[in-house]
Parts: sequence; C-alpha cells; structure tokens
Amino acid sequence: MNSEAGSSTGVGEYIAALLASARLGNQVTHHRLLPGAEPVFAPNRLPWPRAVGKLLEERGVRLYSHQALATDHIRAGHAVVVATPTASGKSLIYNLPVLERHLHDPDARALYLFPLKALAQDQLAAFSALTAAWPEAARPTAALYDGDTSDHFRRKIRRDPPTVLVSNPEMLHLGILPHHEQWAAFLAGLSFVVVDEAHTYRGVFGAHMAQVFRRLHRLAGRYGARPTYVLCTALSARETERAPARRSRRWSSTSPAHRAGRAISSFSIPSRVRPRRPLTCSRRPWPAICAPSSTAARAG
Repeated sequence: MNSEAGSSTGVGEYIAALLASARLGNQVTHHRLLPGAEPVFAPNRLPWPRAVGKLLEERGVRLYSHQALATDHIRAGHAVVVATPTASGKSLIYNLPVLERHLHDPDARALYLFPLKALAQDQLAAFSALTAAWPEAARPTAALYDGDTSDHFRRKIRRDPPTVLVSNPEMLHLGILPHHEQWAAFLAGLSFVVVDEAHTYRGVFGAHMAQVFRRLHRLAGRYGARPTYVLCTALSARETERAPARRSRRWSSTSPAHRAGRAISSFSIPSRVRPRRPLTCSRRPWPAICAPSSTAARAG
C-alpha cells in the first residue's frame, strides 16, 4: 500500500467512525463524497519543435486538455487567464511556448512575475531543470532580479538580459520601468509576460498593478514589442474577471487533470454556556490582582 492510499484509508476510517459515534455523530451537519476524475488528455493543434517534443517524451508528460487548449492560444498570440486547481500543470502552460519561441528566436525574452520570493526561486529552478540536458549553446538562460540581487548582477542582467527574467511586481515598478532606457534590449525582445497568483492583484493593489501593466505594455510597444500575457491562478474563473490583462481571450475554470475522490464534512460544535464566578480584585497597590473570588480570598 502506498502512502497516498494509506492516508486516504485513514481519513475514510476516521470519517466513518465520526459518523457512527453516538456522542459526535449528530454534530455532523453535512457529509458527501465527491468522486474522483480521470485525466483527459488532448494533442496540440500544431506539433511542438523536436527539442520540446523530446523533452516531454523523456519526462513522460502528456498534456491535459486544458494545457493543450491554453498553449494553443498562447502560441497564437492570445492573452489568457488560466484558472485551474493547484498541481494541474500551469507552469508547463507558459514554459513550453517560451521554449518554443526561444528555439525560433533566441532574442525573444520573457518576464515572469511572482508575488513571493519562494515561488520565484522554485519556478526558476523548475525552468532551469527543464532544459538541463540541452546543449549549453541552445539552452535558454534565466535569472532572478529582486531586492536581494547584488549591484554587480543587476548591471550584468541589464547589459545581457536572460531569456527569462524572474522578478516581482515591486521590482518591475521601481527597478525596471523607470529605467527603461537601460532595459532597451530586454523590452525590445519581450514576447511573454507571465503573472502568477493573479488573484492577489485585486482591490486598490490590483488597480495600481493594472496601471503598471499598462505602462509595461506601452514601453514594450515603444521598443517594438507586443508581448503575450499569461495570467495564472488557482481560483475560479469568476475571481479572475477583473484580472489586469489586456485582451484576455480564454480562461478555464475546471481542470481535466487527474483528481482523487474527496470527502466533505461540516461539523457543528455546540455552544455550552458555563457560569463564571465573579472576579474579585484584591485591595493591593497598583497593579490590582484580579482572580475568582475564592482564589482571591485564599490569596488575601
């Protein structure tokens, strides 16, 4: 028995015991089982370049239907908002088109924006691992540009921008756009803008980010680029209706990836009103000491 099956069995036994309990069973207000779903795969409308296809084959990856649909739109130059559950393969949706564009145009650039440093570092490592087996001359470069990047590496990145620049909204607003003349080579080749955790850009913060993206789009156009925007979120499509993307064409609120069965239970804890003894404050110099009257009497 694998660990996942053992964990599922343990949870099932716990729920069954809870429902059968004479003391706690009547406190379960709702319980139902959501059946699992088998994965749905689909081919892309156009085949991938040989290097990308070999990469997928070596990793044993078959694209889910939502991945194939989203990558088809991105390859066609359509801005997309991908709203699928966690662990549904969103990173492949933007990494594969970026790799394909790099093979056709080594001067193409991509900007990945993540709100958290841990996410940025994880995605940087994942992107580098995708092409680790490629020859060094053909391998796309990637670099992290955030507040911890040293001045030396900042100058090096500006002078020779990587294929994929991994950053965050603050650095885009404060470190890149105000100094766009120093980023001319990067902006001129900007082909993709990837915004992860897009649901965080809402309210006043989302309104500010919308203006930042407008400025980015305007400056990219000044240097002759028209990037494709890819926004990703693990929330539903309704949560992304106000996403700060220009001309969004497609989003998916459900994922045909494999999903195990789930159990949903609501548990109501009855409120018990317990009488409290009045607090009595001892007559001592400040600060006064307050305790239940019996305790205060013993302390006095």
